[in-house]
Amino acid sequence: MYLPVHYTLNETGKLNLIAIAESQRNTVDLFLQERVINILNLFRSSIFSLTPTKQQMEVFLENLRQVSDAFIDVGLLNAQRHQIGYAGP
Repeated sequence: MYLPVHYTLNETGKLNLIAIAESQRNTVDLFLQERVINILNLFRSSIFSLTPTKQQMEVFLENLRQVSDAFIDVGLLNAQRHQIGYAGP
């Protein structure tokens, strides 16, 4: 049987873990939302092409890296899911 103090400490610990998990979830969600916006901005830019050259893909990657160092590489797929452009290591 739990004593009131033990119960309170246990519940406090659970609430603390829940708060930490929610904070981490919000951080990851915000990070991913920002990356999606970065990619959408690239699509809307005047330099974007649906048939990019290797050099254009390098420019796309450099533009993405200027806004976030989270971008390591970038690839472009066509409607048939074939990769038609890539830049990165």
